[in-house]
Amino acid sequence: MRLRRGLTIAETLVVAVIIGLMLFAIAGAMPPLLSAPARAQAKAESMSPASSGMYLFERDLRESDANAIFACTGWPAVCGSGSIATADSAVVVATAVNSDDLGATFETSGQLPVPAWQGFIVYWQREPGGDVYRSFEPAPIAAQIGDPSPQERGALQRFAQDAVASAAGETQPMIAMRNIAEFSAAVNSTNDVTSIHVVASGQAGYEQNTSTFDDDVLAHN
Repeated sequence: MRLRRGLTIAETLVVAVIIGLMLFAIAGAMPPLLSAPARAQAKAESMSPASSGMYLFERDLRESDANAIFACTGWPAVCGSGSIATADSAVVVATAVNSDDLGATFETSGQLPVPAWQGFIVYWQREPGGDVYRSFEPAPIAAQIGDPSPQERGALQRFAQDAVASAAGETQPMIAMRNIAEFSAAVNSTNDVTSIHVVASGQAGYEQNTSTFDDDVLAHN
C-alpha cells in the first residue's frame, strides 16, 4: 500500500504564518471601514450648522459699513477692530434692518438707497465651544452715523459695547451657529473688509471633526 504523505512541521508553520498575516491585514482594515459612517456624520455635524450661520453672518457684514463693525472681547465687552488670532466674545454689526427677523425690512433714507441705521446685529458667544447667538439691538445711532467716518468710529464703540451687554441679557436668543470652538473677526475700515475666522466642531459616536471657515467680507455701505 502506498503511504500518504502528511504536512511537515515547517509547512504547517508557514501556512499558519500566512493565515495570521491575512487575518492581521483584515483586522487592520476593518476599523476605518466601520468608523467611516461616524466620521462622515461628525463632519456633517461640524459643517452644516456653521455653514448656514456663516451665510447669514456674511450677509449682515456686507450690508453694513466697516466703520460701524466691531470685534469685542471679554465680559463686559471691550470692542475694537479685533484680530482673527484673538477669540472674540461678540461681533457687532451696524444694521438697517428693523428687527432680528430674517426677512426684516432694510430701511433706507429718502429716495436714495442710503441705509437708515436702526441698531446693531450682535453675534455673541457665552464661552468657546458653545453656540453663537444672533440678536438685534435697537440703538439711537441713526442720526449719528448717516455715513459713518473713521472719526466717528470711537463714538460708536460705546454703542457697540452697550449692544453686547443688552444681547447677553436675553433669555432666549436665536442660535446662529452651534458648537463653535473658535470665533473671531478683524475689521479693516480702510478697505472696508472684515476678516472672519470660525472653527466648528462636530461629534458622532467616538468620532470628532472640526471644520474651519475663513473669509474676507467687503462691506457695501
